[in-house]
Amino acid sequence: MIHEYHGDLEAEKSVKRKTLSDVEIVEEAHYFFEKFKGLIVDLIFDFRQRNEIRNFFLSLEAIDAFRVIEVELNFIYDVLFTKNDCGELLLGLCISIDLFSSRSCCRNPLLPLG
Repeated sequence: MIHEYHGDLEAEKSVKRKTLSDVEIVEEAHYFFEKFKGLIVDLIFDFRQRNEIRNFFLSLEAIDAFRVIEVELNFIYDVLFTKNDCGELLLGLCISIDLFSSRSCCRNPLLPLG
């Protein structure tokens, strides 16, 4: 079994934590979202990827780390639970244009006859 290296805890405490702007939070969240997509389909990380992600989150202020995770989870939600497929979108757009054009050419069915 390979034991995890925890590093020097005293050295980690003295590290200056960085803060991120809103744009940087979205960029980092998208970067890690692309990495975490594999976890959704049961792929695993190697130790290098795990350490990269761990070191990144350890270097952040707690509030920024939670904001990155929040945006990342929003990306995952959009992928898993929204169904705006391009094909469906194009088909729906064509049907809407067809229905609108056929209604606009005809007499308004809501007006009474006579």
